[in-house]
Amino acid sequence: MSIVSLASFLVLTIATASTARADDALVTFVADLAANKPTAHLTGCELLVTPSGQVRQPCTLSRADLVSDPAATLVVKKTKRAHFPKSQMMWREAEVEARVGRKVVATFRVLEIEGMGAPTDQPGIIAAHWARLTPDKDAAALATTPAAVDKVTPVATISADRNQAVETVQTALGDDNLKSAITSAIKQRAVAFGSAANQRYSGAAGAKSVANWKIDLLPSGKVAVGGTAWVLAGATTVTATPIDRKAGSITYVVFAAFTSSLTNAGSFMTDPALVSFAVAR
Repeated sequence: MSIVSLASFLVLTIATASTARADDALVTFVADLAANKPTAHLTGCELLVTPSGQVRQPCTLSRADLVSDPAATLVVKKTKRAHFPKSQMMWREAEVEARVGRKVVATFRVLEIEGMGAPTDQPGIIAAHWARLTPDKDAAALATTPAAVDKVTPVATISADRNQAVETVQTALGDDNLKSAITSAIKQRAVAFGSAANQRYSGAAGAKSVANWKIDLLPSGKVAVGGTAWVLAGATTVTATPIDRKAGSITYVVFAAFTSSLTNAGSFMTDPALVSFAVAR
């Protein structure tokens, strides 16, 4: 599932491909999480969404947010990083499996937004979304109410450009015509993720798939925002209701990333780059 509007979109360049390396920062972070070890991986991160739908500002994540079984292990199954266009900033797309013995008991999609992050202005993670993948047929039964999305930290006033970008993110994530907006966004090369495995939408085929969703999408919560003027992330909730009204509505947690750039005329523009829907559970 997905979101957002605005004109003029982004070309994503895949930087690295799928298999996880032992020296990869996410691999180390996941190993530390599994062992309940302290980690500096999220230092400077301003916004993180947990699998249960909690929005945490600043970012924190623990083993207990992912698994409760003391015998469970956490393994990075695959990972890749991509550049945002017109920017040196990057983002990561990964999958992490929770296993008990040889059995996979949960799979998490991980999105990490990288950049020169506040407050340190050093390279690092600015925002992240950990979403437990849920088959569509199970979504209604497993979804919980992500009430914590309403508990957002006020965005600090840092600069006029950042304030303008924050307002753009809040407006975009409050768009009442979400399905049309995300269809338009994907046509302009944004990337969207659904709440189930292998739901990744891009290009003309992705836009067509979203246009054919038999649901209405309406924003239903406050918008949390974190990041810099040049790369921001937002989180909110969206209610999905079947068009035929034969089934009940589901509230999804939505995480989205936006990048800013200067136009040839010198104007400051903030555009959505990716969006992820998840069932809070």
